[in-house]
Amino acid sequence: MSDRILRPRLFAGLGSLAVGLAVLWWYVVFGPVVARGYGSYVQASQCLWGNDYVCALLLSLCDANHPLLPKFYRPELFWAGSALILGAAGAGLRSKRTPA
Repeated sequence: MSDRILRPRLFAGLGSLAVGLAVLWWYVVFGPVVARGYGSYVQASQCLWGNDYVCALLLSLCDANHPLLPKFYRPELFWAGSALILGAAGAGLRSKRTPA
């Protein structure tokens, strides 16, 4: 397999893994808050890619006392994974246009 094909697939895979981990992390942090009725998934969904007053309010309502559960969420992992996926898509399109 050509190196031009392998690199975009590798970066797309790593980006997908990062986005998947970000969604899992988001769900672990905000899932219990939504389950207790403090907000909805629509309200908490904006916390997946950003951080505003709604996210701060929902995080302040998080009262998970389990030592293995995180009590915060940072959207940088989601953005890094998205950038890897978009970069891989751009590199894949560019490699198809250049003659071999």
